[in-house]
Amino acid sequence: MRRRGLKKYVTCVPLTVISYLFFSLSTLETAHSFSTTCRYDTIHRFYTRDILQLGASYSQFDLKLGAQSFFHEDSTDINNDDDEQYIDEDVDDYALGKFQDDNSKSEADESSLEKNLSSDAQMQSQLQQQQKQIEMLMEMVKRQQSQSQIQTERPQSNSQQITQAINEKLKRESSVDEMLPEPLPNMFDDEGEEELLDTSTFTNEIPLSGNIQESNPFYNTQSNLMPVVPLKAMLFIDGTWLYYSLYRREEKFDPIVKKYGKGWQYRYKIDWNELPRIVCEQIVGQQTSLGWSSSGAKANEEVKRPVEIVRASVFTSYKKTTDPRSFRVKLYEEMSAANFDIHMLESTSNGPEKCVDISLAVEMLHYATVPNAYDVAILLSGDKDFIPAMVRTRQKGRKVGVVSMRTGCNRALYESPHIKDFDVVWLDDFLDRLLVPLPAEQVGKKVQSVVDRGLLSVFTITKVIYDFISQSPFDKVSSRDVGRYLKNIEVPGGTSILDDVKVGQGGLRRFLQDRVPMVFEVNDPPQHLLKDPNDKSYWISKKSDGGQFLLEEAKRTKFSEEETEFLKSYQADVVEKGDVGEDVYYYTIDAMESSPPRNLEAVESFVLPSLAIESSQSDAIDYSSYKVADLKELCRSLGLPVSGRKNELIERIRYNGGEKTQSDQKISQSTTNSKLENYLVDLVKYYIVESRGYASSRDLGRFLATNKGSTGSSTSALSELKENFGGVAAFLNQRSDVFTTVREASDGDPMNYSFGIKLKNQVEVGLPTTTNASLNTENSMELIDKHVEALIKEYLTASGGEASSRNIGRYLAANSALHIENSTQNGRKKRNTALTQLKEYYGSLASYLNQKKDVFLKISSGFRSGRGELDPPSEHSFGVRLIK
Repeated sequence: MRRRGLKKYVTCVPLTVISYLFFSLSTLETAHSFSTTCRYDTIHRFYTRDILQLGASYSQFDLKLGAQSFFHEDSTDINNDDDEQYIDEDVDDYALGKFQDDNSKSEADESSLEKNLSSDAQMQSQLQQQQKQIEMLMEMVKRQQSQSQIQTERPQSNSQQITQAINEKLKRESSVDEMLPEPLPNMFDDEGEEELLDTSTFTNEIPLSGNIQESNPFYNTQSNLMPVVPLKAMLFIDGTWLYYSLYRREEKFDPIVKKYGKGWQYRYKIDWNELPRIVCEQIVGQQTSLGWSSSGAKANEEVKRPVEIVRASVFTSYKKTTDPRSFRVKLYEEMSAANFDIHMLESTSNGPEKCVDISLAVEMLHYATVPNAYDVAILLSGDKDFIPAMVRTRQKGRKVGVVSMRTGCNRALYESPHIKDFDVVWLDDFLDRLLVPLPAEQVGKKVQSVVDRGLLSVFTITKVIYDFISQSPFDKVSSRDVGRYLKNIEVPGGTSILDDVKVGQGGLRRFLQDRVPMVFEVNDPPQHLLKDPNDKSYWISKKSDGGQFLLEEAKRTKFSEEETEFLKSYQADVVEKGDVGEDVYYYTIDAMESSPPRNLEAVESFVLPSLAIESSQSDAIDYSSYKVADLKELCRSLGLPVSGRKNELIERIRYNGGEKTQSDQKISQSTTNSKLENYLVDLVKYYIVESRGYASSRDLGRFLATNKGSTGSSTSALSELKENFGGVAAFLNQRSDVFTTVREASDGDPMNYSFGIKLKNQVEVGLPTTTNASLNTENSMELIDKHVEALIKEYLTASGGEASSRNIGRYLAANSALHIENSTQNGRKKRNTALTQLKEYYGSLASYLNQKKDVFLKISSGFRSGRGELDPPSEHSFGVRLIK
């Protein structure tokens, strides 16, 4: 019975081991597909030990069978019959051969032995083949373990360490018996099964050789990631901002001047190929620290997603007449040579700069809507006008970055949230990489080219400034006026003299003090006399022997062809040309008027004939000291045209006898205050008399606001009163000998602070009253017509002969109506006004003026309000001009 069980075991065990190994390998392949590394590790370790355990057990049992020679059959087994044919009964083994002789029996025994030996050899060969198959399977398992070990050579992360600790703990606490699977169903179906289930001869340790390593879980770390596609970026450059930030920044705020000194433009050049590299490096460096990513990459790791600028576009403009040798033109030429796309607009004024901004914003938004055009939009500017475009670009799913300079960047660009995805890249920090020193020979050529630009000779610049100061009404002029004047004188090549002075001479003040100190004198005004403490202007005056130096300098100068052509066309009256305007000495006159003591020649004012007061005579008048607005007022009072430049107005006044008229109106400084006071007293008297001897302080203020001041300038009488006396109440208290105030005009309203005004000595006025003779309707119309006409004439005369209908209506509303017996207006509680009376009898001011075309002229457009400025166009307002 033992023999039959062992034979079955020998046939069944190798097949079972092979099946079990294949099952284990298939389980390992399945484990590779698991996403959880911990599960894979557990399954791999479990089945590896199980296979090694079974292999070791089979090897031990095979040796045991070999030692006991279980493969030899009993010598008494003569016939090689199946074991199933023998049953356990009382049968004599020799009963079958009792009729045979001894020789036959011996031959049968030898034949049976040979068959048994042949069967044993076949069995041994089969076992050896099965052993080789097991060894091959074991080798496959070892190879799998070796590959797993190689993949986990990198340092383990925290999650890997935790998983390994759990597995080691599981290894220590679990026994081999617990990890062995239960026998498969019907694995042993014959006698001897109990012997196979006896595991007392098995070892509890897993046989691990030196070349078998325990597997570690595999993690997708940054080093084993496949290469990724770079982020696409587009660089949008505000070319105008860039030019002014590099070349036109104030020296004390210019980081380039602070680091490399003045005139760096002649010693260094800008490497524009370095700009995209700097931007890409900074954006890459900020990806991990500022970006949101699930890669788990640390900020100090070397492997990051690269950034590639696929296009760099520059948007700018300059005038068509700009010198092609200027820094502005060369800047864009160098950027174009570095493969930057230049979008150039032609500028005629200050307007196209907005077109440049719009073009840049449209380009950025356009490519934001194009699929796969870019991932990051990078703006190089400091203008906050681009913030809406940046916000919209981010809404399209694109990232936004900003490149700027600290001294030229608006705070909104780096302080506002939700407009960018990266920190601002400051170019100030990379000047060493952007600026490249020029060789010595190139520096010499560049400086010489500036000197040879044409109109940069000392004589030409000195002559232009000298002529400008000579035409000034004063012996000195403000540097701000000189700068404006030089800026508007264009020279061949499209630049101005001011640009040449800044580039070639280092600035206006340096030129005056270092190059021509024998011609001009530079003085700073007292600080306490400046209106603006930040005003850096200074006074420029001529020296007595400056003309002699000009003659000597002209002899020494070798003029270029361009300079010769300029001097031929240059005239002394060039101050009237350009875009400066008519008042080219604006800052000079303003500073002179505000600094004590005042120059009487510069502050002459005009008094209209109807409001003129006795004045002293003067021998001569210097009209060049007058402002353009004052000259126009004088022309208007003389009935002369008011259009033209300052010198034209002066010539027109002198030619038409303005000298005599002006001398009659001129007064000395000693009588200025008394003149103003008498003028205001007459205005208040007139209004009180017209208001039937009583007027409200509020109405009086409105009346004074509609009348011009004593000087005839744009200042109103109310402004003069407040400036010199503090207010209406203070003025009336000062002239208490003429006026008296009462508190009857408040009408009990606590919020009404107005008061009544009366004349201390009543003045008889020739106005019709109820005590006079009754007036019929025709006489009433005639009197009203004369009354309204007189009021309108008075206002037009005070306004220089021309005013708007709106202001005339306000003036009529401030004057009382003519008292007419039996008039419907008499029964009203409120005071009747001339405007109300005009509307009652004529319907409107326009209707009245249509009936008085011989006296008044209506103007539909281009009229003036009396303040020296054109009124805005209106459908209802119109101008009125006095004809006679």
